[in-house]
Amino acid sequence: MKRIGRIALAALVLGGPVLAEVGTLDAVPAATLLIPRFEVDLVDPTGYTTLFSVNNASAAPTIAHVTVWSEWSVPVLDFDIYLTGYDVQTINLGDILRNGVLPQTGPDDALSNRGPWSEAHDTFGGSCLTNSPNYAPISGTFLAVVQEALTGQPLSAGAGAGLCSSTPGDETLARGFVTIDNVSECSQEFPNNDGYFADGGTGTANNDNVLWGDFFLCDPGNAYTQGFTAVHLEADSIRLAAGAPSCDPVANYEPQTFYCRTQAGVHQGGGTALPGEDNREATGSTFASRYAIGAGFSGGTSLVVWRDNGVGSPASCATGAPSFSQTELVVFDEEENPTVAPTGGPSGAPGATPVTPFPYCTNRTVVGVDFPVDAPFGWVYANLNDASTGGAFDFNQAYGLTVMDASGLYSVGFEAIQLNNLTTGSTTASNPLITP
Repeated sequence: MKRIGRIALAALVLGGPVLAEVGTLDAVPAATLLIPRFEVDLVDPTGYTTLFSVNNASAAPTIAHVTVWSEWSVPVLDFDIYLTGYDVQTINLGDILRNGVLPQTGPDDALSNRGPWSEAHDTFGGSCLTNSPNYAPISGTFLAVVQEALTGQPLSAGAGAGLCSSTPGDETLARGFVTIDNVSECSQEFPNNDGYFADGGTGTANNDNVLWGDFFLCDPGNAYTQGFTAVHLEADSIRLAAGAPSCDPVANYEPQTFYCRTQAGVHQGGGTALPGEDNREATGSTFASRYAIGAGFSGGTSLVVWRDNGVGSPASCATGAPSFSQTELVVFDEEENPTVAPTGGPSGAPGATPVTPFPYCTNRTVVGVDFPVDAPFGWVYANLNDASTGGAFDFNQAYGLTVMDASGLYSVGFEAIQLNNLTTGSTTASNPLITP
């Protein structure tokens, strides 16, 4: 389906062209959206939940393929959302993960209303009508496995039975992250399936930059909700074409792509995929964020951090996987005094082991609790390239959010400042005084 003309027409109708720069993570229509963390209380229906929206910037209908990943980057659940032209669908993950209720959408006005500016429905070859498992309620047995995977409990069934897909601990709180890809047909595929991506957007996923969205981390018990723009990852079939031998943006002199490590696993496993076939821009790996503890923010500061591990698999509940380190973590107070690689004891204690406060693929880390700080106000510099891996995957994508709470009063959330860019090959921090 040719959509370039339709998208251009939509831009004219709605008020002008959209300016985008591949590699800047600007909030413009994209081919993939990342929700870097979700949290859902599986016991209390009035407890934590996460909402996200998926929007279509085009007049033509499209399909958004949603993948729910665990804390260890194990793909756990996927489903499709049919979007009419200019459609918006809001998803409450609590409905899905607590009750197994998937969104009911499809090329029919009774399921997905079509507005006066929207183009005619498209059945996409009939796949969205005949592939009913995409929309049927999740069975009780499978829902139990999904909940186990997202809460760090041993899996009761499947190939990973007896293993874990998230860190054991809170068995009532589901946590992980979500990716949403623009696709050309409904499917029950994960992004690491061979053929899901093909260079130029010719696989199940396409390269139409028409999706946009947002998400909300909701804590009804404290009357908190933080809203964020989803991470918008544009596709570019020319600048981000496949062909690099690995996912190392420095060794290859090639841009890294968002799903590069995901597809590299397929290639290494004997599939036909090549690294970079997703053609999606990458995130950075180094960021800066303010923190405040006390005064107006008596609830402190949390850093919500997503990290790239490609595709994980269930692992031993006792030993766990993965466990990221970082190249450098520096805490500055408001007098510009740095504390490098904070330890669990006094700053700079001889022989102490530096903390690794972002060990998983999605994290909520409390400043001053999960790693020490010497002052109640300051900022954090985090270079999250993983020094422990060695080889081609030293440069690890990451994305950070900041949440500041005033206990029982209010809460604010905002994006951390991106200091480098793996899409363009700029793998060092913009500040040369800090170790890249």
